[in-house]
Amino acid sequence: MCLFAACNLLDCAADVALRFRDRLRDCNVDDMLNLLAAQAQRGAARPLSYREYLKRFESQDPMFFTPDR
Repeated sequence: MCLFAACNLLDCAADVALRFRDRLRDCNVDDMLNLLAAQAQRGAARPLSYREYLKRFESQDPMFFTPDR
């Protein structure tokens, strides 16, 4: 996960956290996901949580898509 995050492959890092959540029981996976979401929103004054970030993506929030040209 750390290598993916360091290479800015945040979706891959999140996938590893979610896929191996049961093996990471000594870690707070939700906190790790929130950190990854914050990294994806670099520069945001108040970054969204991972859950809110996903909710906005799934609702096709314009923050994720460039306007059609």
